[in-house]
Amino acid sequence: FVGHPALDDVAIGGEPPGTAAERAAEAAAFRREVGLSPCAQVLCLLPGSRVQEVRAMLPLLLRGAERLVERRRRGEALSSRWAGPIELVVPAAPGMRGEVDRIVLETLAARGTAGGGARCSVVGSGSRRAAFGAADVAIAACGTINLELAAAGVPQVAVYSTSWLTGFVIRRLLRPVLRHASLPNILAGRTLLTELLFEDCTPCRIAEEADFLLARPSLARAEAAQIRQLVLPSLRAVGDGGEPQLASR
Repeated sequence: FVGHPALDDVAIGGEPPGTAAERAAEAAAFRREVGLSPCAQVLCLLPGSRVQEVRAMLPLLLRGAERLVERRRRGEALSSRWAGPIELVVPAAPGMRGEVDRIVLETLAARGTAGGGARCSVVGSGSRRAAFGAADVAIAACGTINLELAAAGVPQVAVYSTSWLTGFVIRRLLRPVLRHASLPNILAGRTLLTELLFEDCTPCRIAEEADFLLARPSLARAEAAQIRQLVLPSLRAVGDGGEPQLASR
C-alpha cells in the first residue's frame, strides 16, 4: 500500500488540524447538526469503502451495536452505569451514501429496531473527521481507516470477516509471516489495538469489545493517545519529502 491522502489531515506535524478547543467545538457542532444527544456515547461504525465490503461488514457491525444497546438497556453491559444512550454514526465512503442508507434501514427494520433501537445517523464522507471527533469508540473494518483513527486518537476495534475459504487461504499464506491485520499493529509489530478476525468477528464479540472501551472512557482515550504517539513516527519516517505518506514496509 502507498500514501493515503486522508491521512494528511491528521498526520502533518503530528497533530490534528486546529487547537484542542477548535476540535472540541467541531465535534460539538457535529453532534448538534446530526441531532446526537449531548449525553450520548457515540459509536462510529466504519465498514469499509468497497461495495462488497460494505454489504458484508455493515450488517455485522449494526447487529453488534444493537446487541450492546439491548444489553445496556437490560443493565447487563459493563457500560450500563453510563447515564446516556448509545447512538450510532456511520460515515459513508465516497459514492456509498445510498447503499449505506439502504443497508442501515433494511438491517434495523429486519431486527424490529428501526424505531426503538439505537439511533443511527448516516453522514457523508466530508463529515468523517468531525464524526471521529465526536466518537467515543469506533468499530472499523481493517484498512487505512485504522491508521486514520489511530492518528486522530480515537479508541477503536479493528474487525474483518470473510468467507471460510478466503479465511483459510489467508491463514495459510499470510499468517506465517504476517501476525496482524490492522495497519497500526503491523507498523508496530505488536498488538496495539484489538482485532476481531474471521470467526471471532461476531455480533457478540463486537458488542463485548465496544462495551469494554465504552465502560472505561478515560482509560480508552489514554490508550488511544499512546497508540497515536507510536503510530505517527512511523508515518513520518516513511514519508517522501516531508509528506506523511505510508509506503510498504
